[in-house]
Amino acid sequence: MVSPDEAVDRIEAGRRTPGTVLTFDDGFADVYENAWPLLRERALPFTVYLASGHVGGETRWEGSTAKGAGAPALSWEQLREMTGSGLCTVANHTRTPRCWTASARCPRALIAPGTELGPGCLVMGGAHVSSSVRLGAHRQVHYNATVGHDSVLGERVTVCPGGNVSGAVLLDDGATVGGNAVVLQGRKVGAGAFVGAAAVVTRDVPPGEVVVGSPAGPRRAPSGRARRARVAVARTAGPGRAAGPTWTGG
Repeated sequence: MVSPDEAVDRIEAGRRTPGTVLTFDDGFADVYENAWPLLRERALPFTVYLASGHVGGETRWEGSTAKGAGAPALSWEQLREMTGSGLCTVANHTRTPRCWTASARCPRALIAPGTELGPGCLVMGGAHVSSSVRLGAHRQVHYNATVGHDSVLGERVTVCPGGNVSGAVLLDDGATVGGNAVVLQGRKVGAGAFVGAAAVVTRDVPPGEVVVGSPAGPRRAPSGRARRARVAVARTAGPGRAAGPTWTGG
């Protein structure tokens, strides 16, 4: 584990020594509460990309990963302790972030006619999005990923590099498809669920569940987060209604 300065020095000097740069976005307080004790114990360098306008308060803005009332931000005292150790570097992440609202696509991405892009969508180079696909707000289709015809991707969905989403698939809000994973035709991946790298999804994945392997199966028993997600989706659906994201176009 190396600092960003050390990583840059290695690159500029042409050294190919393996190394990893560890970073945390936004400045959530859980960096101090959960990560800092372990990093301090092992003397591992890391960087916090800090939204300085939220220090000592709550970290929440349009498009933030924090839900509800927002999540606690780092305090100045916590930052002083971490940076004073010599292990923590603080880098700029703007004063008050705002999630992008325009959609962006790489010229090397192929998007078929009839596809609808929500605000803040990002389609990377080599990606292929087939016809009649609906892409919700702030979702990403990464390099060389494929999304098949008539699929619906909810808000803040991520398809990692090489992921293959077949036709008529529903990826609910916050779902992630890992690198080189495959979701077979007509399957549903529930809200907040995670499909591991190279997994093959042959059945519907419940909300909040982590699945791996081929065929994909649960990595562990559902967590409290998974159970809460299932209850939330069930309440949203209501009697006689199908759960899942609604599409309003745009």
